[in-house]
Amino acid sequence: MAAAVAIMAIVGFVTARPKPSTDKASLPVEERVELPSTLNILVVGIDKRYLAAKQHCDAIHMVHIDTVSETIEIVNVPRGTRVEFKHPEDWEPEPELLELARAQLEMEVKDASTPFDVAQGITGGNVPSEPEDPVLARAWNIEQYVANICKYYDFETFVPHIERITGYKADYAVRVGFSEAQAFLRVLRFDPGETLQFLRHRKTYPLGDIQRSYNQAIFIKDVIVTRSDQALRFPKPARAALFRLLQTDMPFQLADALLVWVNESAMSGDAARVSNRTAPSWGTLEEIHVTESTVGEVLNERLEHLRRLQPDFAVQDLQAQIHADILRSMGQAYRAIQDGDGDQALAQLQPLQESHLWLQMTDEKARQRMTVVLAMLDGMAHLQSGSSQKETRAFAQDALELLYLEVNGEAEAAKIRLFLDKIDSLYSTGAI
Repeated sequence: MAAAVAIMAIVGFVTARPKPSTDKASLPVEERVELPSTLNILVVGIDKRYLAAKQHCDAIHMVHIDTVSETIEIVNVPRGTRVEFKHPEDWEPEPELLELARAQLEMEVKDASTPFDVAQGITGGNVPSEPEDPVLARAWNIEQYVANICKYYDFETFVPHIERITGYKADYAVRVGFSEAQAFLRVLRFDPGETLQFLRHRKTYPLGDIQRSYNQAIFIKDVIVTRSDQALRFPKPARAALFRLLQTDMPFQLADALLVWVNESAMSGDAARVSNRTAPSWGTLEEIHVTESTVGEVLNERLEHLRRLQPDFAVQDLQAQIHADILRSMGQAYRAIQDGDGDQALAQLQPLQESHLWLQMTDEKARQRMTVVLAMLDGMAHLQSGSSQKETRAFAQDALELLYLEVNGEAEAAKIRLFLDKIDSLYSTGAI
């Protein structure tokens, strides 16, 4: 508790309340980025939620953009799509997986094909012969679906499989984690918690994962057609800070030019110009849109389904633990700063900054306060480490821009503006 109080006391470094800035978007006029005639962007939702042990490439969508015809095709790939790939040398199946493999083998009729033999999918190269142990062979067979390539190998190995499945070669790839998705959904004026629950749900659908993947693609389509203008409400520096939350090889200037193009093209408001396709093909799927009624209906069905399986089921709320873990990391960084060890403080903050965990906090005021404290801790740690003025300002500047995206974030943004002024003063006077 004492550590938490000490951390929050850092906010006291900023006592003045400067007049809110009215010129947050002042930027020089830039030349327009020339867009190519076609562009393929692989968008992948990374399933690395809080407390999750492993990472999967879960929500998989190839977005084919034709700037000449002003059309977009979104090709969704269900995470369970079968692909064959060699298991790592050090692979050791988990006990639960071995139990499932044994159960499947015991249930099979000897002359019947396994469900996996007839499943649709894409066959990759370098496929090993099956191990002699049939249980191990079945266990690895179970694991050979596309989302697991990220789990057992890496993203670079994953991409060529998606290119073969969709028929499009990715020009750029964008990875979105759980924290980043919540930040983007807030900007687009969706309820982050309920929307993500809806987009992750599959249990009550007849086609399960396939319908879920299609729902996600429909959601992307609806955002493009009806809500892409929401991001343009904010100044370009704020959009850039939001973009930097993503893991991508796409330049921001190109992404921002695409955003402007979508809003100025014939595509804006015209759903017919955005098409959807599932690969591999699974026939006709139900078109379910994210609306208040459909989200409520699906989440109620999900809860009823879980309670049928487990009558005492209760929704787990991780907010208290997330808050405690953020305070713990900040407390360790603060103690390092007190000891004069800026490098150690930065090391303590790095996992928190890379995961953007504070963006998962649902309490608006608490999330905004944490943004301020984190920015100040980072700045002070850089000052102690002898960093350049640019390095010392970088995180706090992004935190400032992210607060401009928040509802009622101006009061906390004012604190960071004053903190940045103090940093600039230290460097300009030669105190650093």
